[in-house]
Amino acid sequence: MPPPHAARRPWWLALAERPEAPWAVAVALLALRAAWLFLFSDLTLSEDEAHYWAWSLHPDWAYYTKPPGVAWLVRASTRAFGHTEAAVRLPAAVSIAVATLGAAAAARWTFPDRPALPAVAALLFACVPAFAVTSV
Repeated sequence: MPPPHAARRPWWLALAERPEAPWAVAVALLALRAAWLFLFSDLTLSEDEAHYWAWSLHPDWAYYTKPPGVAWLVRASTRAFGHTEAAVRLPAAVSIAVATLGAAAAARWTFPDRPALPAVAALLFACVPAFAVTSV
């Protein structure tokens, strides 16, 4: 039994300190978002999403308001998964997963002496409402 004055270590800290923890967070959130998109979502495309899908049908080097990256990603996704709302939205979910890993990498680079911080940064990044909503 530890002495009463000794600080207790939280149960989750050992998990968060593992090097693969940020990857686990990003992959788990991506899997949940993809499952929601493909299995449970009944939302129709918004105007912007429909616009990106229309652009993806006619690939070009530039569009009048955006560079071609979004259209190319949507094109790749719809070629792989069909012309569905989920396939149009999947690149946003994948992009947020990559950004989550970027937040974890920034935390690891900034605070190399705190091994749990990258996983915590990944979770906190995923909890930002603007990112959570736009990822689906």
